[in-house]
Amino acid sequence: MISLQTKLSDLSGIGPTRLKAFQKLGLQTVEDLIYHFPRYFENWGRPITISQLKSKGKGVIKVKVILVHQRKTFKKKMFLTEAIVSDNKDSLKVIWFNQPFLKKILENKEIYLAGKITSDPSYGLSLINPVWEKINPYPIHTTGLVPVYPLTSKLTQKQIRSFIWLIFKKNSYFKDWLPDEIKKEQNLIDFDWAIRQIHFPSSLDNFKKAKKRLEFDELFLLTLANRIVRQTLKNKNAPSITFNSELTNKFLKTLPFKLTPSQKKESWRIIKDIEKPHPMNRLLCGDVGSGKTIVAILSILNCLNNNYQAVYMAPTEILAFQFFERTKKMFKDFSFKIALMTKSNLYLNEKQFKTKKALIKNIKEDGVNLIIGTHSLIAGEDTLKIKNLGLVIIDEQHRFGVEQRAKLAKNEKKGLSPHFLSLSATPIPRSLALTLYGDLDISYLSDMPEGRKKVITKIFNEEEKKFAYKAIRERLEKKELAFIICPLIDPSGKINSKSVKEEYAKIKKEFSNFKVEMLHGKVKSQEKIKIIQDFSQGKINILVTTNIIEAGIDIPKATIMLILSAERFGLSQLYQLRGRIGRSEKQAYCFLIYENVGEAKKRLEAFLRAKNGLELAKEDLILRGPGALFGYEQTGHLAKFSLIDFKNISSIENVKRVALKFSSKYDIKKFPELWKKIKNYISS
Repeated sequence: MISLQTKLSDLSGIGPTRLKAFQKLGLQTVEDLIYHFPRYFENWGRPITISQLKSKGKGVIKVKVILVHQRKTFKKKMFLTEAIVSDNKDSLKVIWFNQPFLKKILENKEIYLAGKITSDPSYGLSLINPVWEKINPYPIHTTGLVPVYPLTSKLTQKQIRSFIWLIFKKNSYFKDWLPDEIKKEQNLIDFDWAIRQIHFPSSLDNFKKAKKRLEFDELFLLTLANRIVRQTLKNKNAPSITFNSELTNKFLKTLPFKLTPSQKKESWRIIKDIEKPHPMNRLLCGDVGSGKTIVAILSILNCLNNNYQAVYMAPTEILAFQFFERTKKMFKDFSFKIALMTKSNLYLNEKQFKTKKALIKNIKEDGVNLIIGTHSLIAGEDTLKIKNLGLVIIDEQHRFGVEQRAKLAKNEKKGLSPHFLSLSATPIPRSLALTLYGDLDISYLSDMPEGRKKVITKIFNEEEKKFAYKAIRERLEKKELAFIICPLIDPSGKINSKSVKEEYAKIKKEFSNFKVEMLHGKVKSQEKIKIIQDFSQGKINILVTTNIIEAGIDIPKATIMLILSAERFGLSQLYQLRGRIGRSEKQAYCFLIYENVGEAKKRLEAFLRAKNGLELAKEDLILRGPGALFGYEQTGHLAKFSLIDFKNISSIENVKRVALKFSSKYDIKKFPELWKKIKNYISS
């Protein structure tokens, strides 16, 4: 018998190559696979006659293969498998491309065929590349509602369906972990029926019931897990970091700006949090350019002043280096030792190290105050152990897993857990924030620094791009800098979008009297940092790049941005990108060039209308789902929430209410299956 914990490698038919493909989708066990839900369904309905198919144009037919012929086309040199099929009343021509194995499999067989009738000049009236399946009592590829799954190379839809069907066939019943009391109160079907119907629904009504149950499960587990994590943190001890008002005020006077009201308010909340003897676990959200960094620096200052160490983890090497340079300048009047540890850069103040091991040894022996880096701080064998850790700040990483937290959280001297502060420039709608981050306290920076002017934003089609070029030239002549953004690095034959490498050549020619450079994810880390430094100093006038620069890059001299193929970006992405300009008192301009009309232009007009990032985030949530808010690289945890409708606030609130009521009424540990499920959920 196959259990939920059975590894996919133990299933018959899954060898090393196929296993690697499953792992690429994040699937390791049977449980992972049955929670790999369909993206949508192809509704083929019940079998019809060939005559009805010719009339309707689309459907599934039950036929016998009368004749199969195979040949190689002269022009395109591909295999062509041609068949004549019959249902005893009518016949039809069927064609498959590059599937030579079909001749032996299908000859004289009775099969189902699902597809669309095509009237092709070369082949006549025929079914081209239909899905086929041998006649059997339970067809899963060709009749009714057929699931279509997220794929990767080396895997087909048929393979995923077949393995999931095999799992269901070998398991007569999946034990339910949700208490009967809740199922009855919420009118929910059993888990076993739900998990089968979500993949192979016998009707649309049954699919809706399955979705309702599994969506409830996701929210219910999330709410309880968040509550348990929050309670666990409250039971832990943390260093009490005393606020030094005299030192803080003295530091603030050295800054060339004044804090905004919300910066003051949220800085004070964080300071009060870290004074407590229990770990802070807070998410600081702020619109682009709202000044989250200085709030983080104030908490670092007080931590270091209490003789505790602090760690700052950035999402990229560029941002880690930028923060390192900034804190060295800001703390120049203090004797703090500041280390930078990334894959390509190893520094302790001005001293550079050749190996990570050498820097770690120096950190241990020399009592470094602030350690800045990326996730390389906790990666590999040379994991950093900090004996007197008081504060961890994670920038633009919305989830910091249990294992990663454990690597940093142990204070070897006193058994204390550090305070955690996460920073997010993503404007997250409150309903989504409270659902995803219920284990965190949430702070919002609601206003912008004084003197900032609103970025003037305009939309142009491809033919009007010359107006944008004219404006860029005017800015460059005033010694200001320009970003040009493309969705792709290399040209693509599949996607009609601008690429950095292609546009770089065009921009160099167009602006031949200015220094133009390109930056993208394939550029080596050291070179990336050098390019950003040169651009910041005005040695480069135009930077042609991708959305690699959307988070945290702070270059006040950059005042103009041209976003090509703008329709390829989410609204929140566009907002983040535009946030890279307008970071000084100078007027900034952002031009969006679109290639496709209709819906693309409507979306971009919504971008123009929005007053702030939160409005755009809500719009993106409706248009594209939660993944659009965070970008692909930051959404691993969102895969768990594949069924949740984040627009349905009342449903979310209902499940949270039920979960909190249940956990207040009962000791969850007395429900073994539920407790086991929650523990597995938290650890994942």
